[in-house]
Amino acid sequence: MTLARSAEERGNQKQYAEASQLVEQALQLEPNCAVAHHVLGIICLEQGRPQEAIDRLARALAIRPDLARSHHAMGRCRMFQGEPAVALEHFNRALFL
Repeated sequence: MTLARSAEERGNQKQYAEASQLVEQALQLEPNCAVAHHVLGIICLEQGRPQEAIDRLARALAIRPDLARSHHAMGRCRMFQGEPAVALEHFNRALFL
């Protein structure tokens, strides 16, 4: 299992400190790892930092525009930011991928 996938697993278990450490290691080895940027975005979102989450998720989507889960997470962020039209675009994109 890659570091990014291990970080994602920890994040899913809400072990954000461990997930963050693993993700940072993954990004040192592979700075353009979309999954690692996605995981950091989710951590930021879950910790109530939607703008940081948007920045990380945007990076993940720049690397892999077909990453449906990043589009879904971006939709959640945009809803938190009061941008339902932009959120809907991301939710729709996630559904069609």
